[in-house]
Amino acid sequence: MKNNKKQMPISNATCHPAKQNFGGGLCANCYYRKRYSENINGYREKKNISGKRWSDGNKGNINLWRKYKLKYRFNITMQAYESLLKKQSGRCAGCGGLPYGAIALSVDHDHRCCPGEKSCGKCIRGLLHSQCNFAISGAFDNPAVLRSLADYLERQTKEAEQATVEQEKLAIQAKKGGQNAGSER
Repeated sequence: MKNNKKQMPISNATCHPAKQNFGGGLCANCYYRKRYSENINGYREKKNISGKRWSDGNKGNINLWRKYKLKYRFNITMQAYESLLKKQSGRCAGCGGLPYGAIALSVDHDHRCCPGEKSCGKCIRGLLHSQCNFAISGAFDNPAVLRSLADYLERQTKEAEQATVEQEKLAIQAKKGGQNAGSER
C-alpha cells in the first residue's frame, strides 16, 4: 500500500538555527522548556507526577543513574567518586561544608582542559556543593575574579556595618535630644 501522506519539509528552529524545528519554531529543548515554564495544559504537574512515580518505582536505579552520569560526563567510576569523597572527609572541597541532606556533591573539573559539561576524567579537581561549583564557573574559573568578589563582599559588609552603627548613634542622639527638650519645659 502506498502512503499518501504529504511529507512536511524539515525546517530549522528559530531559537537555534543549527537544530531541527521540533514544534512552534523551537528546538526540542526550548519547546519542552517553554511547555514547562508556561505550564501549557498542566504540563508541569504531569511532569512532576511522572517523575515522582518513576523515582518511587526505581529507588535502586538511582545509583545506576548516578554511575552512568559519572561515567558519561566525567569519565570516572562510582568507586573513584567515593574515593574522592573519602579523601575530602565527606565535605565540599570549596567551602568545607557537609552535603545538603541526600544531595550528592558535584564533580568539579578544569574547564581549561575540557570546556563544557563533559570531562576527560584527568582534570577533575574535587567535589563541591552545586552552589560552590556555580560560583567558580560564574567567575570563569579565574581565582583573581573570585578574590575580587570576596574583597567586594567584605567592603560592602564593612560599609553596611558602619552605616548601622551610625544609624544607632543618631537614634541615641535623637532620643537624648527629645528627653532634653522635654526637661527644659
